[in-house]
Amino acid sequence: MFKELLLLTEHLLPEYALAITTQLAVAVPYDNLKQPDKLPELQPLLALMGRFLPRELLEGAGNAYAVFADAQEKQAVTVWTPPGSGPSEQAVVSCSLRLNILETNLNLVENVFAHSRTADDLFDRFNSGFLGYLIKP
Repeated sequence: MFKELLLLTEHLLPEYALAITTQLAVAVPYDNLKQPDKLPELQPLLALMGRFLPRELLEGAGNAYAVFADAQEKQAVTVWTPPGSGPSEQAVVSCSLRLNILETNLNLVENVFAHSRTADDLFDRFNSGFLGYLIKP
């Protein structure tokens, strides 16, 4: 069925697609995550939040949601870690890549494959450089 779908989309112009999105989600038990206050890169963020949050709110559960885009907003990356309530639960850390402006010189299938190559590279770096940093050895 996927092959037939690809054949169909080969003839569609890229203008028919609003965007192409790829997402990676990884479930990690909370007790396998490093404590945020022990990560040097998060210290400036915690200090900024500490300017208005009482200390007890910085010590409980939290989450993160961040969006990054290129200057033309052609591509955007979203990283999300939802809050949890204890060591028995799992954190689902997700990263998505959205291609907002498709290449008009490529057909839809070529855009999908180009996006997939970019997403594969991003997700490799997400796993090794981000998740690998957050998860205890």
